[in-house]
Amino acid sequence: VAFPAIFFVARPKVPLNLLLGYGLTISFAQFAFLFCAINFGMPAGLASLVLQAQAFFTIMLGAFTFGERLHGKQLAGIALAIFGVLVLIEDSLNGQHVAMLGFMLTLAAAFSWACGNIFNKKIMSHSTRPAVMSLVIWSALIPIIPFFVASLILDGSATMIHSLVTIDMTTILSLMYLAFVATIVGYGIWGTLLGRYETWRAAPLSLLVPVVGLASAALLLDERLTGLQF
Repeated sequence: VAFPAIFFVARPKVPLNLLLGYGLTISFAQFAFLFCAINFGMPAGLASLVLQAQAFFTIMLGAFTFGERLHGKQLAGIALAIFGVLVLIEDSLNGQHVAMLGFMLTLAAAFSWACGNIFNKKIMSHSTRPAVMSLVIWSALIPIIPFFVASLILDGSATMIHSLVTIDMTTILSLMYLAFVATIVGYGIWGTLLGRYETWRAAPLSLLVPVVGLASAALLLDERLTGLQF
């Protein structure tokens, strides 16, 4: 994400503490908790659903941090969305035993994402209001060292070197997609929405992720949708 873009995009003129907070929460803590959860047995598909709890965490943090008020219609909509996500989670379990540690780590990842959203909104509300693209690109520098240290401790240098030496084209293309499309474009649009609208308006849009994911799996991978998923 950061290279080579930082050589062409100016550093965002925002307080360093906000930039560090954004990078450490949305880029490092979110994925560190998520990867640990999957490592402890959390199914990837279920993790993607539980991660959407960030929408509700974001709304609560937005109300606490910015004093945003929720009205009856918004609360009813949020309650309906929570019910829908819980139904999908229950359907995805399908008799699977999920370790509580993996579940809690996924919730921690969702909360980290929500904290990143709040830092995002604070940055976009700052008097200098940077370009979202600049924020996404420069904040990508922040998690590099924490991830390197974590990988060195947990995986060891031999595993890290082996991963680099044996990398294939599929992995490279996947990384390029995640870096340039999912992160720069996706988080760029997401950051713009959070900067312009109240958190309770923007955050629930992430609940479209399971819908798009299930629909894509059905269309591209010929996976069958259950009655509850419909």
